[in-house]
Amino acid sequence: MKLTKKEALNGYLLLAPAFILLIFLLLYPLFYAAWISFYSKIFGGPAIYVGFKNYIDTLIDPEFYYSFLRSLMYTFVAVLFKLIAGLFIGMLLNREFRARRIVRSVVILPWVLPLFVVAFIWMWMYDYALGLLNNMLKSAGLPVIYWLSKENVMTSLIVVNIWRGFPFFTMGILSGLQSIPQDLLDAAAVDGASAIQKFRYVILPCILPVIYIVSLLSIIWTFGDFTTVWILTRGGPGRASTTIPIYLYYIVYAEFDTGKASAASILTLPFSVFFIYLIVKLLRRAQE
Repeated sequence: MKLTKKEALNGYLLLAPAFILLIFLLLYPLFYAAWISFYSKIFGGPAIYVGFKNYIDTLIDPEFYYSFLRSLMYTFVAVLFKLIAGLFIGMLLNREFRARRIVRSVVILPWVLPLFVVAFIWMWMYDYALGLLNNMLKSAGLPVIYWLSKENVMTSLIVVNIWRGFPFFTMGILSGLQSIPQDLLDAAAVDGASAIQKFRYVILPCILPVIYIVSLLSIIWTFGDFTTVWILTRGGPGRASTTIPIYLYYIVYAEFDTGKASAASILTLPFSVFFIYLIVKLLRRAQE
C-alpha cells in the first residue's frame, strides 16, 4: 500500500531529528578533519593554511607506512582467526548438549568484559617474571618467553584481540545457524548429503550475510583498536607495535599537530570505505 504525501511527510519529519543527530555526530567531524588537514594547527595556536604540506609530510614519513602495514596485519590476521574460531564454536554450541546455556555464558565473557580490563588481564598473563604463561612454561621445564619483545609483540597483541573478539563472531554465527529452517537440513539428509555437503550447500549460504556483517564490523573495530595496544605496549618496544591509532595519538599529543594527524587519518579513510563497499556488495549478492 502506497503512502500518501501527507503520511510520507510526517514520516520524514519524525525521522528528521535522528538524521540531524547523525549528521552532527558523523559528518561534521569528518568535514572538520578534512578542513583542518590543510592547516597547521597546534594546540592553543591559530590555524595557519599550509595547503597539502600535511599530506606530503605524512606521505614521506616512513613510520606512517610501517604503522599502516602493522594495522593491516593486525586487522586481517585477527579477524580471520576470530571468524574461524567463531564459526567452529558456533557450530558446536548449535548442538544440543547438557549445560549448553552455561557454556554459552562462559564463551561470551571475553566480549562483555571492558576492553581495558581485558588488556590488564593479558598484561599480567604476559608478564615475564610473574605472568601465568611463563609460570606454566617453567612448570613444564620449558624456557620462558619475552611475550612483548620486538619479535613477539604483534603476535601477542593479535592473540589478545582474538581472545576478546571471537565471542562476537560466535554469537552472530550462532544466531544465523538457529535461523536456518530445519526442513532444509532434513531435505539435505534425505538426499544423502554428507556433513561437509550440508555445510557447503545449505548452512554456509544461509549464514553468509551474518558472516559478512560481523566481519565488516570487526574489521572496522580492529583497525581502530587503540586501547589494547596502548595499555599493553604504548606502541613499543621502540615502534614495533605502533599501529595507525597509536601513530595518530603521538602526532596529536607529542607533536600537538592536529592538522597533520587529520591528514594522516584522511589518508587511511579509503581503506575503511573500500571494505564497507566490498562487504555491502557481497551482502547484496548473498541476498539475491
